[in-house]
Amino acid sequence: MVCAKCGGNNPARATFCAQCGAPLEGADEHDSGARGEKRAIGGRVLAYGWKAKAGAISGEDGNRYTFEVGQWLSDTKPALGGGVDFIPLGDVAMDIYVPVGSDDASGGLITRGFITGLLALLLG
Repeated sequence: MVCAKCGGNNPARATFCAQCGAPLEGADEHDSGARGEKRAIGGRVLAYGWKAKAGAISGEDGNRYTFEVGQWLSDTKPALGGGVDFIPLGDVAMDIYVPVGSDDASGGLITRGFITGLLALLLG
């Protein structure tokens, strides 16, 4: 789906543009109607199963939400403990993004810690 505001390409099920955040025109009527006036909230990735292609997020509202890989709309892969913004729909996280400019967008401390440990192991 192409964003009318910035021209960015987005997954077919997206309701907001991954590049500029604008609402996408022509988004699936069932999805947009089900969301109603829901607003995005923040959270952290608790778990992600590569084989199941599903995971869990702890929302800043104190609730836990499940998600499937199709709801992950950022270019980065889910990182345990990584910060996310998403739209809650019941107990499911929809339209999940890694906030732009956050350390979590590049893996943050998890990646740096892994590289540091690997270098220490190799260099003794």
